[in-house]
Amino acid sequence: MANALAGRRLARLLDHLPLREPTAAAAAGAAAESDSASAAAPGKSSATNKPFVDREHFDEHGFVIVRDMLTEQDLAKVEADYDVLVNQRAQQWLEAGHLETTHGDLPFDRRLAAIAHDLPSTIQESELKPFLHSMDTMSARCKGTFDFFFSEGLLAAVEQIVGPEITLNPIQHIRPYIPHRYGGGYGSTTWHQDQAVTQEEADGYDILTCWIPFTKTTTANGALRILKNVAKRQDLVIGHHEDEDIAELWPGGEPVDCLVGRGDAVFISAYTPHRGTLNSSDTVRWSMDLRFQRTGTPTGRPAHPAFVLQSREDPSSVDDSFDEWCRRWVEGIENVRSGRFPHGHRQG
Repeated sequence: MANALAGRRLARLLDHLPLREPTAAAAAGAAAESDSASAAAPGKSSATNKPFVDREHFDEHGFVIVRDMLTEQDLAKVEADYDVLVNQRAQQWLEAGHLETTHGDLPFDRRLAAIAHDLPSTIQESELKPFLHSMDTMSARCKGTFDFFFSEGLLAAVEQIVGPEITLNPIQHIRPYIPHRYGGGYGSTTWHQDQAVTQEEADGYDILTCWIPFTKTTTANGALRILKNVAKRQDLVIGHHEDEDIAELWPGGEPVDCLVGRGDAVFISAYTPHRGTLNSSDTVRWSMDLRFQRTGTPTGRPAHPAFVLQSREDPSSVDDSFDEWCRRWVEGIENVRSGRFPHGHRQG
């Protein structure tokens, strides 16, 4: 029954998902939007959904939680594509005899966790881990993800920090945090600052990190933990560090777990230390990590593509081509693989 449901789910969603290589048909797929006539065009924000961003809190503490920034429709367009990717891989594991069911009857935030639970430990390490990393933004290159970048509430919120000329920084990730006890996947990350994963060209320019969970975050499923009251000093510490180091490295910093709901986001300064905590729940904590900056400022990742998402000064400059986004990511990945450009992380 579950496998039949999974097959129907795959058939229903395949037209929406352009896998790996961009095509004209893929660009046309998933073009159907809400019937609402007020839907904003790419690069043009609308006042119909303008979440409040407490800029004073952000400037003072180095972070702010933005409530109700995204709609169910915004999140669903990403989840639909990733549901297809999970389903395809689960079918392969089923055919290889590693699974007895693809768990197609489970909701999005539980399905991959159940699959991970059922996989033999050797497959968790040898195949699950590479699969999780293959679903990152620049590797999967899904149409729903590209469309998500232009979400009305997202751009309206980012504008309140960055201004109306908005560029999407190349540092962008989608991470499925499976329960850590199943192995093979993402675990917790140690303390770091996002400015440290850019090249020096970006120093002196503001890059906003936007952390978006696709499910309610709790202390059990891997909430984002930040150090408040540090960013204003703009003291940059290279590398990743353990809990016992933070008092010396960032004196006066106060740890805060960002417990947010579906549709919320956490905005943090590039100088705000933060870490991911372990997922000890039975669900997958899917999250997206995006960076934004004022158009025309250095990204700190010259090898990889930056995209203009909104411009009031020159609306024609908006990069709204999915095919071009895919092409430039293929080119950017090869730039680093070939050694023509550095990866981006600074050495401690």
